[in-house]
Amino acid sequence: MTRHSFIQMSKLSNVKGRISYITSHARQENLYATYRTADNAFWSDLAKECQQEFKRSGADGKCIEARELIIALPEIYTAYEPQQVLEDFTEEFRRRYNVECVSALHHNKKKTNYHIHLIFSERRLLAEPDIKIATRSVFYDETGKRVRTKKEIADENGKIRESPRRDLVWQAQTPQAFAAELLFPAFEKLMQHSTEGITDDAMVVEQEMGIASVMVKGGYENIKITTPEDLLVAESFLAEK
Repeated sequence: MTRHSFIQMSKLSNVKGRISYITSHARQENLYATYRTADNAFWSDLAKECQQEFKRSGADGKCIEARELIIALPEIYTAYEPQQVLEDFTEEFRRRYNVECVSALHHNKKKTNYHIHLIFSERRLLAEPDIKIATRSVFYDETGKRVRTKKEIADENGKIRESPRRDLVWQAQTPQAFAAELLFPAFEKLMQHSTEGITDDAMVVEQEMGIASVMVKGGYENIKITTPEDLLVAESFLAEK
């Protein structure tokens, strides 16, 4: 690494205060240039949204609103115009990582090289609001009792082939638990041929060891986070805690 060059990163719990500090000529003796890719309203909204989400989560500690990189540039960069160096560097960072930035270029105390303070958001600025709505269909069984889902068995073309008895249908969840001395040999046998069509551990044990799995009752809140919509469901569960 070139002499006098380094990168340091820190988490910011007061992004607006930090932006004010690094871009203030009154507070920075060796400030040569400043640049931003988003206006003050964006950073205010970012801080507000981060604090609200942190409060809803109930987590301990401090809310992280943004992050800051301190980048000491090689000495050769002192030969270039400060504002251009800062703008080129910031715009390339923004293009590569698709984030909004505020940056300031300073000299070190000995004035031998530049260093850049680059604050960046971990959320993107959307051109239009992205409103997501979680929906849940309501179904009823043959007795008129409300059920969470309606299950059908379909053929290869998606046409319903039969409607199974609901008292015999289970919704499998994660995790599935097996003794190691049973599960490991099952996977060793599976690896000796095609794994096509295998969807979970239970299928491996049933197919390779000839042992049927036993179902036990779980909770509906034990969901698996797979899609963005699953996060909305999980947040609703956490909000009720």
